[in-house]
Amino acid sequence: MFLRMCAYLSLILSFVIPIQSYAGGKHSPLLVLISNKLKIEKLVTAAEENTEVCKTNTDQAWQLLKPSLHMLREYSQEKEGNYLNQETYANSLEQRAKMLHNFSELMDRVFHLKETC
Repeated sequence: MFLRMCAYLSLILSFVIPIQSYAGGKHSPLLVLISNKLKIEKLVTAAEENTEVCKTNTDQAWQLLKPSLHMLREYSQEKEGNYLNQETYANSLEQRAKMLHNFSELMDRVFHLKETC
C-alpha cells in the first residue's frame, strides 16, 4: 500500500513540480529522495529487529541519509511561481511537510540506532 502511495505521489508531483532530469541516466531528485527514504526505512527496520545487522544497516542508512538531506532541502524550498495555481502550490506544501516529517522520524531512528548498536 505504501509503495503504491509513493508511486502515485511521484506521478502527481511529476505534473505539478518541474522535475529536472540529469544527464548520464540519473533520476530526478524527487524520485531519488523517495527511493532513498524507502531504502532507509527498510534498513532501519531490519536493524531494529536484528542486532546482527544493526551496525551494518545503520551505517548504510547513514550514508543514504546524508545526500537525501541535501535533496530534501532543495525539494522543500520549491518556489510558488513554479506551480499552475494556488491549489497545486498548497497541495505541494502539504506533501513537502509530510516528507519533512517522515525524514525527521527516520533521522531520529537512525541516530538512536547509532547510539545503541
